[in-house]
Amino acid sequence: MSATTRAQGLPWLSVARRLTRKTPLSKPITLLHAFAAQQTRGDINIYPRFAPQLYRKLLSNPTDDVLRRFIREGERGAWRRLE
Repeated sequence: MSATTRAQGLPWLSVARRLTRKTPLSKPITLLHAFAAQQTRGDINIYPRFAPQLYRKLLSNPTDDVLRRFIREGERGAWRRLE
């Protein structure tokens, strides 16, 4: 969520939280407000190893094996950046 979107949306979510107290919408609005209000720092981009044949698979419905491979590649990319 961008800083501008957050700055514009937080006041509306605060009002919505107050207006939906003791209603079924209270919990989802509170969770959305908490998500929008959280402070995030840093910027990490994790890219998988380049393989031209993967582009075709990205545009189709992946099989379980392909999905597991993408997850494994993402994990490996993240592990290299962890302290």
